[in-house]
Amino acid sequence: MAAQGSDPYEEALGVLSSLILRRTRGEFNLMFDYVKLNVTHMQILGLEEDLSKMNIIHVAGTKGKGSTCAFTESILRNYGFRTGLLTSPHLIDVRERFRLDGVDISVEKFLAYFWWCYKRFQEGTNDETQMPSYFHFLTMLGFKIFAAEKVDVAIVEVGLGGKYDSTNVVQKPVVCGFSSLGYDHIEFLGDTLDKIAGMKAGIFKLGVPAFTVPQPNEAMRVLEEKASELDVNLNVVQPLNKRLLVSLAYTWLEQSSNLEIPSLNQMTTLPEPFIKGLATASLQGRAQVIPDPYIEHVAPGNLVFYLDGAHSPESMEACAKWFSLAVMGDGQSESMKSLVSGSPHAYEERKLEKWSGESCQQILLFNCMSVRDPHMLFPHLRNTCAKFGVEFKKALFVPNMSISHKVDINALLENNDSLVDLSWQYTLQEVWESLVGEENRGKKTPLNDGMSEVFLSLPLAIKWLRDSVINQSCSPTRFQVLVTGSLQLVGDVLRLKNLLGEHIDMAAQGDYGASKQNAGGDLYQEALVALSSLTMKRDKGEQFEFVLDYLKILDLEEDIAKLKVIHVTGTKGKGSTCTFTESILRNYGFRTGLLTSPHLIDVRERFRLDGVDISEEKFLAYFWWCYNRLKEGTNEETTMPSYFRFLTLLGFKIFSAEEVDVAILEVGLGGRIDFTNVVKKPVVCGFSSLGYDHMEILGDTLAKIAGEKAGIFKLGVPAFTVPQLNEAMCVLEEKASALDVNFKVVQPLNKRLLGGQKLGLDGEHQYLNAGLAVSLAYTWLQQSGNLEIPSLNQMTTLPELLIKGLVTARLQGRAQVIPDPYIEHAAPGNLVFYLDGAHTPESIEACVKWFSLAVKENGQSESLESFVKGPSHACKERKLERCTGETCHRILLFNCSGGSRTGFYWAPPLFNCMSVRDPHLIFSHLRNASAKYGVDFEKALFVPYMSMSHTVGMNALLEKNDDSSVDLSWQYKLQEVWESLVGEEEEDGGEKSEVISSLPLAIKWLRDIVVDQNSSSTRFQVLVTGSLQLVGDLLKLVTK
Repeated sequence: MAAQGSDPYEEALGVLSSLILRRTRGEFNLMFDYVKLNVTHMQILGLEEDLSKMNIIHVAGTKGKGSTCAFTESILRNYGFRTGLLTSPHLIDVRERFRLDGVDISVEKFLAYFWWCYKRFQEGTNDETQMPSYFHFLTMLGFKIFAAEKVDVAIVEVGLGGKYDSTNVVQKPVVCGFSSLGYDHIEFLGDTLDKIAGMKAGIFKLGVPAFTVPQPNEAMRVLEEKASELDVNLNVVQPLNKRLLVSLAYTWLEQSSNLEIPSLNQMTTLPEPFIKGLATASLQGRAQVIPDPYIEHVAPGNLVFYLDGAHSPESMEACAKWFSLAVMGDGQSESMKSLVSGSPHAYEERKLEKWSGESCQQILLFNCMSVRDPHMLFPHLRNTCAKFGVEFKKALFVPNMSISHKVDINALLENNDSLVDLSWQYTLQEVWESLVGEENRGKKTPLNDGMSEVFLSLPLAIKWLRDSVINQSCSPTRFQVLVTGSLQLVGDVLRLKNLLGEHIDMAAQGDYGASKQNAGGDLYQEALVALSSLTMKRDKGEQFEFVLDYLKILDLEEDIAKLKVIHVTGTKGKGSTCTFTESILRNYGFRTGLLTSPHLIDVRERFRLDGVDISEEKFLAYFWWCYNRLKEGTNEETTMPSYFRFLTLLGFKIFSAEEVDVAILEVGLGGRIDFTNVVKKPVVCGFSSLGYDHMEILGDTLAKIAGEKAGIFKLGVPAFTVPQLNEAMCVLEEKASALDVNFKVVQPLNKRLLGGQKLGLDGEHQYLNAGLAVSLAYTWLQQSGNLEIPSLNQMTTLPELLIKGLVTARLQGRAQVIPDPYIEHAAPGNLVFYLDGAHTPESIEACVKWFSLAVKENGQSESLESFVKGPSHACKERKLERCTGETCHRILLFNCSGGSRTGFYWAPPLFNCMSVRDPHLIFSHLRNASAKYGVDFEKALFVPYMSMSHTVGMNALLEKNDDSSVDLSWQYKLQEVWESLVGEEEEDGGEKSEVISSLPLAIKWLRDIVVDQNSSSTRFQVLVTGSLQLVGDLLKLVTK
């Protein structure tokens, strides 16, 4: 899961976790008026009226209720309704519980609604009405989300039982549903089926229609009795014709929509939206098949995990039947693409090969909660498998993992008994072996002797399985592993699937797995490894005073005080502003230091000396100087700094040791508590355009964001800003006035001042950044450069050195044009990449405007020679030829970060953005701007980021690259949002978008299309945008 690791999100999860141990009295004392407590909590949040207006489908049951809800939501979404889906539990991330239009809620929205609810509960609760428990809080949060997001329909899965469940605050749902009832949670719901059914029947409401699947007589009798008391029309739906989910969706459409649909009884086939909804529904951890990503590369199909979170006797039987059919060849295995995407319509399904001619070993990987009785679960599992001729050769028992998405997997591999309580796992093993009996006792199998084994951790169990596959010395044996017993165990496996690719060093553990970059003899690689270890660091809240400790350890206080600094903050354009400013002052002959972030290819890009990235030799010398002193000087109270803070400290060390005349510092995030803000007396400060970004950290209003940015103001230090929105400008002016700051607004640079030349950074928006840069450089020259220069107001053209600085400025990944180096040799101009790391709504609009001009005759392309040699003032520019008389195809290549396409004078977008950014908002601005400037993307390509160092080659990435090793769930979500916006506009029958499992494969796809065209008159123009990381990935590849 992309981009979830920010401090505010972790803080929210920590607060949420504190509610796990809280128990509302209603959970233990059923005589307590639990409804009253629910109502009180609703009143605290002011949700009563919103909830009464909500069109709700309420579903209870023992097994199948989550699947029923997922299918129902998918059907209604495919009818065009805005849907909200509340389910439990989550497998990897709590945000899975809240789906809006089929997509997990974004980090920004989750944080906004989470703190809104939490703070009101804190203010409104007391000793009598306590804070809600974990699940109850999440239920209230779900209702708040759905109300605020104005969903057309909310599909709500009951958490536990029904009568006293937190979801049962719903007074008037549109329809209710009951999936299969059975024995589960008997400590709460009762020890007989009629008692359990009585609790589930608590969701019946007066006169509200309800549907149920066939139930055991004992349960059905109770449901019918309760329904009759409340005048409920209770219908039993048969599995083979009127499935429960179809009946629920159909009833909702009849009662709450204005659609006219035929009666179900009159249909021979379901309507198309029903069929599409059923076909595209997704729910992880239920009957899911995953080939192991590492073994798949070397021995496809030799290690396959079959995941199902069954945890009751009835669901265990269903799970065993499914597994048995799957391993016998009658089942189908989801491809890795479909697994990680959660988008079954994108499946590339394949039949599992039958056993003939091969040895297949079935293995059980199991854990369950200690409240469940293994004496009941194991017989149902074993007996059902036996009916189909399936026998487990070995059972592996593991504890659940208490890990976040950022866990260090290697640390888990180094686990030991002192850290893990395995008593329950040994109990499971004892029960299992007592059932297996003497028939297999003493037998030896290819899996080692013994019928079962307890492992200290799930990673170690997976390592053992991989070793078993790799160490086979004879004919190939296929290992088919059923992972079941709890959804948490299934979630752990899915987490590891996402994490192992980057973090686990399986080559070191068993000489297999992903190839390992040999860092032993490479000092630079060793430094990068040490630096990467700091990405796991978390600073304690806003303890900005730590910076003073770090500065003392590095003895930098005096050196920083002597630096002549230009300090720049903003939301968009601050990197470009810093680049322009540095180039101007360098052309005046001053020794410059430039600190920017992030880097695109190599971390050394963050530190420029005289316009050139710092050399490896100097980087290593300064890196180890800082790292070793911080290691020696920090302790448990003052821990090692986090990744960005370390790099900021390193920048100060480099600039002071290199004795630069001027240090231009780009703020990393915000301003007030950014580590660059250790500068007490800069020469001048600058503010580029402010907007909405990083709201989870900086605040959810422009005023709050501006307040954080204004933290770089210093007493009496002059400052400049580009024009800002009123809400932001008022805050900046107020903060400036309080500190006696001479604060001026600068307008975009007048093109006439350049004397007919063009800015080194392309795009109309760069004139705004250039105007700010000129004011910053001019002020520095006046105050610290000891130069006599005329007033800017008196100039008709800028001084020659100022112009030269603006014209020769270079910054990779911003409005950058690169002809593809491979296609360029054979067909110049037929495949061109347009790179811009835009990732906010405002910057996306500017990006599209630049792209639209660039693909026409006004665009300019940096030659490949200039690109490869770096930002040289001698770069050779050339006009892009117009598309007149040629076929031009435009493609979007995209990813964004909560994780891209472009092409044929054909511009499909190549796109990837971080999941913490809302693709609905990004894509809406992108498409609107495209329409405004006359650019139409024929295809959008969505790709994941690459986890690779600067030394990785493209061929290595292309080799054996398949979906089995890549999590594409976010890319499929991006695709879904994109296609929902594109709608039915395009009627050519072609695919509007595609998800590709890696950027190298996307580039190969584009090149193949160009080559297949075999025409010099067909051009592909690819806009690569959504994030600087995607742009950096592409730059890595085209330079190899």
